[in-house]
Amino acid sequence: MSHERIQRVQHLYQHLDRDSLSQPLLAMVYDQQILFSDPLHQVHGLPELHRYFERLYRSVDGIRFEYGDAISNQNRDFLPWQMHYRHPRIGGGRWITVEGGTVLEWNHHRVIRHQDLFDAGQMLYQHLPVMGTAIRWLRKRLA
Repeated sequence: MSHERIQRVQHLYQHLDRDSLSQPLLAMVYDQQILFSDPLHQVHGLPELHRYFERLYRSVDGIRFEYGDAISNQNRDFLPWQMHYRHPRIGGGRWITVEGGTVLEWNHHRVIRHQDLFDAGQMLYQHLPVMGTAIRWLRKRLA
């Protein structure tokens, strides 16, 4: 059971892009009352999640995920991943790799809570011109 639900989430994100994104597609995996959060955003409800993904996928030039082995129990899964993305105004438009993971809570075969865990500096801040230089310097000093 948990293997099948993880596969549905992976399949969604492996095929999700600005052209395929739709609320009915998201409804195949997410509950209408989904609570979605990451270090930069929090959204509640399927319509709001759809709007968030519309903005996200419209702004990137490419995005793809590689998944590790999920850890599962009754109604909760942890799915580690590497996200590779390109954004025209971040990192000079180069591919950026971010390591993270997702906590998924399920309600009747649909995700009711999705929490992405990742380093926002690794994803965004260290790739911005002024802030990125300062963060990279600070990380070297602390290492």
